[in-house]
Amino acid sequence: MKIIFADDHTLFRAGMRHVLTQFDPELVLLEAADHEGAAKLAAEHHDADLLLMDLAMPGQNPYAAIKELRNRHPSLPIVVMSATNEAGEVQRAFDCGAMGFIPKHETAPVMLSALRLVLSGGIYMPPLLMRHTSGTTLSAGVSRLTPRQLEVLRGIADGKSNKEIGRVMNLSEATVKAHVMALYRALDVDNRVAAAQAAKDRGLLGDRSL
Repeated sequence: MKIIFADDHTLFRAGMRHVLTQFDPELVLLEAADHEGAAKLAAEHHDADLLLMDLAMPGQNPYAAIKELRNRHPSLPIVVMSATNEAGEVQRAFDCGAMGFIPKHETAPVMLSALRLVLSGGIYMPPLLMRHTSGTTLSAGVSRLTPRQLEVLRGIADGKSNKEIGRVMNLSEATVKAHVMALYRALDVDNRVAAAQAAKDRGLLGDRSL
C-alpha cells in the first residue's frame, strides 16, 4: 500500500508515521510539508492508494487545493485531517471533494478505522457533523452514500450479520463494521433495525421489501 501524507508539523508526521505503520507494516509512506508538495507527490505516484492531508498548511488555500487534487486525480481518495472540528469546515472539505475528515484529536483506532473505510470505497464523516448540522445537510449526507455502503445497507435490511455481509462483499468484518457506523451517522440512527427502516422510508432499497 502507498499513502501520501502531507502535514507541516514534523512531530505530528512522526506520530502518524507510527500509526500508519500499524495499518500496514509494509506501507510505503510519502511525506510532504505543504499542499504543493502533496500535489507533486500525487503527480509522481499515480499508484498511490490514498492522500492524507492536514487542512491548515502554508501556501495554497486548502479548499482550492482539495478541489485541484480531486480534478487532477479523480480516482485518488483524499482524507483531510484538522486540529479544529467545526462542522462548517468539515462540510466545506466534503463539498470540495474530500472522502473523509478526521479530527486530529481522534484516537489511533478511530483514525485507522476511518482510513480503512475510505480505502474500501466509503466515506468517513465524523459524528460531530451529524450532531451540529441541519436536516438539509443530513439529506446531503445520505445522498453521498457510495455503492458499497448501499450494498451493506441492503445486507442489513436482509438481516445479515457483519460477517455474512463481509463474506458476500469480500470485505473484512472490521471494514463492514466501519461501513455500518458510517451508515448510522448518515441515517441518524443507532441500530440495525432503525437503519433498515430508515432505508425503506427514504427509498434507498428500491422496490425491495424488508
